[in-house]
Amino acid sequence: MRCYLFLTCFSSFEASGNICCRNEKISRCFASLSHNCLKPVHYTQNSSASTNNFSKEIRSFDRAMKKEHLIEKTARYIQQEFSHEGSGHDWWHIHRVWQLAQWIARREGASVFIVEMAALLHDLDDWKLSQPNEAKARKWMEQLGIPPNDQQTIQQVIDQVSFKGAGVDTTPDSLEARVVQDADRLDAMGAIGIARTFAYGGHKNRLIYDPEEQPVLHDSFDAYQQSTGPTINHFYEKLLLLKDRINTATGQKLARQRHQFMEHYLEQFFREWNNHEQPLTL
Repeated sequence: MRCYLFLTCFSSFEASGNICCRNEKISRCFASLSHNCLKPVHYTQNSSASTNNFSKEIRSFDRAMKKEHLIEKTARYIQQEFSHEGSGHDWWHIHRVWQLAQWIARREGASVFIVEMAALLHDLDDWKLSQPNEAKARKWMEQLGIPPNDQQTIQQVIDQVSFKGAGVDTTPDSLEARVVQDADRLDAMGAIGIARTFAYGGHKNRLIYDPEEQPVLHDSFDAYQQSTGPTINHFYEKLLLLKDRINTATGQKLARQRHQFMEHYLEQFFREWNNHEQPLTL
C-alpha cells in the first residue's frame, strides 16, 4: 500500500516536469516519503498509527506539490507579461525580487508560498505600469483556483509593497508583507537600483540632472505620482531613504552595503559634473 501511494505521488511529481525539488520543504517531504516507502513494513499493533502518519505525509506532499505548481505557472505567466518591459520593472526585476524574497522569508520565518506569490505578482497592477482598477493579480489568482483566504492575504501583501512618497508611512502590517517590501526595495538600491533608476528616467524622458531643480520630499502619494523631476533627484526623494525603512534584520544587512554603494556613486557623479576630478597625467 505504501509503495503504491508513494509511486502515485512520485509519478504526479515527475509529470510536472520538475524532478529537482526547488525548495527545502518539498525536498524534506520527498525524502521522508522515499524512506517510508522503502523501509520494511512490520505488521504490529502500531501498524495503523504508522499508516496514518504516512497518509499525513502523503497529504502534506500533495499540498506542497500543488503550491509548487501554482508558483511555477505564475512565474511563466509573469515572464510572458513582462518580457518586453523597458522601464526597469521587467521580468528580471521580478525574478530577483522573487528569489530574494524567498531567501529572506526562510530566514525570517514567513510563509514562503504567500511571499512567493506576492513577489511574482507585485508589479502586475502597479500604477506606473497598468491602468487603474484592472485587478489583474486578483483575476489571475481566481483563475488558478487559489483559496479565497490565501487570495486575500496575497493581495494585502501586494498592496503594501510600494513606496508612496518620503512623507507617507508604508510600514507593512504582516511579516510576509515586510519580507516582499524589503526584497522589492533592495532591488531599488545598489548597482542594480542605480541602473533601474536611469532606465525608468529614460523611459519617462526625464533629465539626468538639473542643478536648479531641487529634490522634493513628497508628503502624499498623489504628489509622488505627479513628480517629473530629474533622475538624480530620485536618489534623494526615495533611494537614499530606503536603508532606514527596511523591515527585517536580514534585509537590513543587505541594505547597508547597497546604500553605501549609492553614496559612492553620487560622490563620483558630482565630482565629474563639477569638473573636480584630478587631471590625468599623460
